Amino acid sequence: MIGWMLGTQLVAEAWRSDALTPELIERNTALEARITERGRGIALKVGEALPEFGLINQAGKIVHTSDLRGQAFVLNFIFTRCKAAEMCPASTSRMATLQREAPLKGAEHLRFVSISFDPAYDTPAVLSAYAQLFGITPDNFDFLTYPRPEFIDRLLFLFGILTREEDGTITHNTVTYLINAEGRVVHKQHGPGWRSDEFLLALDKEE
Repeated sequence: MIGWMLGTQLVAEAWRSDALTPELIERNTALEARITERGRGIALKVGEALPEFGLINQAGKIVHTSDLRGQAFVLNFIFTRCKAAEMCPASTSRMATLQREAPLKGAEHLRFVSISFDPAYDTPAVLSAYAQLFGITPDNFDFLTYPRPEFIDRLLFLFGILTREEDGTITHNTVTYLINAEGRVVHKQHGPGWRSDEFLLALDKEE
């Protein structure tokens, strides 16, 4: 239900013409080809490195995966129009809770990333409003997407996210990842019902 509260005026915001650089397009296109070769259904495993790619955050800025190195981060996939309370809204609520709890439990450097797989609707302005609805501060939390749906689809393959358009919405599964400071997957949890302590414990084992 949250997604429908954001207002159509934000959806009307066009992607800025300078949102994408030739270098970003070239790099992402190359990754898209590699993911296709890897094959659908072969998701990143614990121990694998996150490949280099770039997306656009809620402030309209390009964020590369290399920009995130040096700090561990929790990564998931959502879309703001999700009407299933137990899916994206639940996942985002857990991310917001973990953002608040992490500094209190010694994980003050933990970052957070949510990638939207609905770029036609989830422009930077929509993602920014969505973050505010959940009380999420942008200091260490990037909501990311990319205006080429084909590339987002390939990322879904890579991260094991399955989607299907059905009855005017998108049905999907959920996988949440913990990426360490070196850019490798160290923990992954299927389903939206994960607990903060599971990720904080996995992070403790890395340090």
